[in-house]
Amino acid sequence: MPLSNGNSEESLDLNQLRLKWIDKLYSIASKLGLTQKKEVVTNGGRVDLVWYHTFESDLPNIGLELPLVGFEIEASWRTRKHIKGDIFNLLELSPALGIILFLRKGFEDEADLRGNVEAAKKYTRGYSGLSRIAVWTDNEVDEIYARMLGGQT
Repeated sequence: MPLSNGNSEESLDLNQLRLKWIDKLYSIASKLGLTQKKEVVTNGGRVDLVWYHTFESDLPNIGLELPLVGFEIEASWRTRKHIKGDIFNLLELSPALGIILFLRKGFEDEADLRGNVEAAKKYTRGYSGLSRIAVWTDNEVDEIYARMLGGQT
């Protein structure tokens, strides 16, 4: 997914921002004893990051890995179409929990962030019977990170 509609320097900065948060999510998953993979391919596209429970041997119709949490990370303003694409990717992955994570630092305007977050919450409510998808900002990840890794942020 494109990270910005601006110049390549801005794209690089947003990519670095995304990688910082992926590293934080990796640390949390490691503390939980989960494996993780970036850019997991689904029929509709790619999910940015997935946490898995790994089994010691193949399970029928499951294999070795069960997707527990899928993350779609948004580091800048997105159209409603892109947010719906995130939801579709998470539905295709079918994890126990899907997270659309909005990174505040990537938004120029607090109103744009709020608009994207509210739109994502509205759309995810429409799929509540099919899947469990939550909308977070980096604040929620920071809180989990601080609790799990002894206050380090």
